[in-house]
Amino acid sequence: MINYIEKYFCGSQFSFPLQEACSKANISLDAHQLKALKRIREKITNKTYKMVPNFCLCGHKGNEIIITEKDRFNLSFDFKLCKKCSLIRTDPVFDHRSLLDFYRDDFSLLHRGKVDAIDKHFLKMLPRGESFICLLKELSIIDNIENVLEVGCSAGGNLYPFSEIGKKVEGYDYDLYYLQYGRSLGMNLNEGDFYENIKLESQDLVILSHVLEHFIDPVKEVNKILEKVKEHGYFLVEVPGVLDIHRSVIYPEQYFQNDHIYSFNEEYLKVFFARLGLKILYSDEVCRFILEKPRGWKSVQIKNIYSDSLFKKYEVVEQYIKKTCFLNKYFPIKNIKRKIGSFLRRKGVLKWKIKIKK
Repeated sequence: MINYIEKYFCGSQFSFPLQEACSKANISLDAHQLKALKRIREKITNKTYKMVPNFCLCGHKGNEIIITEKDRFNLSFDFKLCKKCSLIRTDPVFDHRSLLDFYRDDFSLLHRGKVDAIDKHFLKMLPRGESFICLLKELSIIDNIENVLEVGCSAGGNLYPFSEIGKKVEGYDYDLYYLQYGRSLGMNLNEGDFYENIKLESQDLVILSHVLEHFIDPVKEVNKILEKVKEHGYFLVEVPGVLDIHRSVIYPEQYFQNDHIYSFNEEYLKVFFARLGLKILYSDEVCRFILEKPRGWKSVQIKNIYSDSLFKKYEVVEQYIKKTCFLNKYFPIKNIKRKIGSFLRRKGVLKWKIKIKK
């Protein structure tokens, strides 16, 4: 019955753009976040943060759906669903220099609020790192891994469980404040770009967790990372999958944020990684991928990433977002499941908190 109601009403009840620019954010913001938001708006207005157009990775132009005209913080950015390949992109975006400045100066305060809450942020990351280890164990490849590198490691919450099982860990990020927290726990965390400091084909496993979606040129950046992975080494990627909104942020309006240059789904990423010459060992719609770098792999420069398997996949994304909006409005009881899941995850955080204090 619910499926019938969804099919009949979703299209008429919810249309795009979901929200036009207005004066209210989609999430609650504390005083520190509001201060950061005001500063970002001023930088956009006076062009300290410069904007550039962002085209779809499939090369297609036009014939797209504007999902929303604002991000979760009420910053004015368009989020466009490509009707050719199903990829959602932010357009326009900050240019490369502006993005680096944004991550260094404004990102943490805008997203996390008061900086002294870093311990909470770190503890929330620990179960995720533990889940990565579980996946690697299920694939029977954890024993093949001695060293682990994370690009975009923040305070090192993903890496800490690896260090606890005897792996040699190393991380790179741009936020020195968060890096110092991880360093205080004995991890080798470094400020800046990993590329100049890591030897070619030296890493058993490279982790890219909630970073790929921030790249302006993901093909170029992934190629750079893969050059550091050993032959038959592993590449673990996780992004906030656009078809996983109902389990993550719940509300589509709270999912989109300006620094997410692309919003991926599992099917598109399968094409993306296959075109880059990687073997897919595991994938899901979360989206988590465990990939193997084959022997003889060479860096591949691809202008357009597309496959006929993606034809009309945009309809799946479009209907999913409408359905999620529909369920949130008319069947809010569904969100109780997420609250229970959050409670259970906090129990995992508590376990790590006690362990670290010891």
